[in-house]
Amino acid sequence: MALTEQIQEGIRALQAGQREEARGYFAQAVREDRQNEDAWLYLGLTLDDPQRKRQAYEQVLKLNPANEKARLQLAKMGVSTNPPKVLEPEISEGNSLVESTGAFKIMSDEPETTAPPKASGPNLWDRFRSLFTTPMRTPFSIDGAPPMITISGLMSKWSRMGMAALRQLLTGKLADIDSSGSQPTTWDVVMPIAAAAFLFGASEFIGKLLIGIFNLSVGGILVTPIFAALLAASAIAVGLMVGGYSGQLYLENQKSKVELRSYLSYYGNAILGAITAESILRLVGYVLIAITRNGGISFLLTVLSILLTFFVGYLLKPKLQSHYELPENSALIGTVLTVAGGWIVGRILLVVLGAIFRIG
Repeated sequence: MALTEQIQEGIRALQAGQREEARGYFAQAVREDRQNEDAWLYLGLTLDDPQRKRQAYEQVLKLNPANEKARLQLAKMGVSTNPPKVLEPEISEGNSLVESTGAFKIMSDEPETTAPPKASGPNLWDRFRSLFTTPMRTPFSIDGAPPMITISGLMSKWSRMGMAALRQLLTGKLADIDSSGSQPTTWDVVMPIAAAAFLFGASEFIGKLLIGIFNLSVGGILVTPIFAALLAASAIAVGLMVGGYSGQLYLENQKSKVELRSYLSYYGNAILGAITAESILRLVGYVLIAITRNGGISFLLTVLSILLTFFVGYLLKPKLQSHYELPENSALIGTVLTVAGGWIVGRILLVVLGAIFRIG
């Protein structure tokens, strides 16, 4: 990701209230270009410690004494805006900024080295939280992926994608298939499928957890929700991939110019709204099951899932027919293979894996 894009991603995260994720982007930008005043300025906005904020804003003024935003922030802190005397920072591999005033971390809120030591013993909550909020490199080499991600940032992005797709579905209008000829990156393909898997898995986790709590089952609280979420997410992801690939292969055999990544990306975004709606309905259904202990609600959820899938197919068919210039029958078969095939494969896997691991 280019430095400018990195700063823009940080700004978007900051606007969404994700300060720690934004801090990671701005910190990375500072490490890549220590002369970038915008990176220093926004980094200062994400820091909580007053001394660190002051040092960041003073660095901005060192680079550009006319930067009024930095002067305003310092004025709010009661700091004189006379030309500051700031030493050139050194950035180590440990993500630290070392200045004449001491050392501090840009990716954490740990106290200054001169502050009283913390009480001995690990803070389990902070360690657990850091698993989700600590910026890390993208674990796999994926075309189009940002260099730094956080788990909380991905979860937030997937949730936003799901709600946007749901709003689109409720209007009954899918976006048009891209006709520009530009191919999506692998990251563009992965994200809607990952979002669908995450939302479906999250509904399973919360639902199974609620049932475990109502049944006062230790295993149902500590073990079952985690396995149920992982199995559900895996089944949905595999189902969507198989459905998309089957539809693309059929359309390709009909001598249509269908590129797999483009087709998977469009199908993933189209079906994401239905998966989001189903995830919400499943969560409501689990609450009702936990309260009423009526297993018949599961059957109702399955029927609603089928109806949502048919609705996506109804919206998708004319898009395929017009974009790929297909006869009506070919467009119908391609739609069925894609949408119905993905649903069937995902649900079969869900049932089989649930039976193997004894998760009902």
